[in-house]
Amino acid sequence: TTTTTTTRVVCTGGNSGTSNVRSQERVSTPTNTFTFGVDVGSQCECLGSPVDLFDPTSIPGFLGAVVTGVADPNSVSFISITSPNGTEVKVAPVVDLSLGRVSANTVAFNGFEANGDWTVKLIEAGGLSTPTADLWELEFGLIECSQVLPTPDCAGNTQLGRQWSTANLTVVGTTVSPTPTLLHFAVEAGSACCVTPGANSVVLELEFTGSVPSGNTLNANGLSPGAIAFDLSDGLLSSVLGGVLLTDAQASLTQPFPAGDGASGLWSLSTFTDGLTLVINSTFFNPKLRVAVESCNHAR
Repeated sequence: TTTTTTTRVVCTGGNSGTSNVRSQERVSTPTNTFTFGVDVGSQCECLGSPVDLFDPTSIPGFLGAVVTGVADPNSVSFISITSPNGTEVKVAPVVDLSLGRVSANTVAFNGFEANGDWTVKLIEAGGLSTPTADLWELEFGLIECSQVLPTPDCAGNTQLGRQWSTANLTVVGTTVSPTPTLLHFAVEAGSACCVTPGANSVVLELEFTGSVPSGNTLNANGLSPGAIAFDLSDGLLSSVLGGVLLTDAQASLTQPFPAGDGASGLWSLSTFTDGLTLVINSTFFNPKLRVAVESCNHAR
């Protein structure tokens, strides 16, 4: 019997002698396009290792782009990322209104050569977007080109590929009261993605106009695309952000989500309060559903 052992090369061409490349650049004049010049040397020239080597749930081949300082993040339809060999990938952004930030995660560049110019653009339907930004970030992990790992069949669009975040702006202005209001959120993670089982698998984020007394809750009876019933709940919290009085909630699971349910498709939430009538707003936070995802092939 012959046993062959492959020793994985330890990559040190990233930040502070690690395999993680993270470039952050601030420009004096806001722009809608920025090019990162990457030079990681001659060892481990390919993109592909997990960004967080200390987290066993990290996925290989992850690349993230974050753009901050966008006046109207909701106007950005796509973030375009072009690799040094000219391959362009367009990713629908995850939006953070409170920080004026849009971000994009992808595994489409797994195994690509890292050295060279990586160009990131903000795009709306008509081409280059009107919004500009002054802070640009790019992050990925390095791997020896002969040891590139298979591209994951499931990757989320946030949290280093471990979560899918989807917003629904059409529900802004909708009233939520003790009488249930049906809200829908479309998750487009792909058929290979299943919900990661656990207590933090599904979270509903809503912002409302004005303030409420303490002790009130937001609740939802949900149904997944695979017809798994679940319940969400959270206390309503009033605060002042940027001089604006608002109320928000991050309703989480009351019981852990089971294993093996597909994540992609339409999620339905019958949403209600315990006595108040509120109007969904989006001054700082878009109405959003966050679903933890993992490959169905590895579902527990």
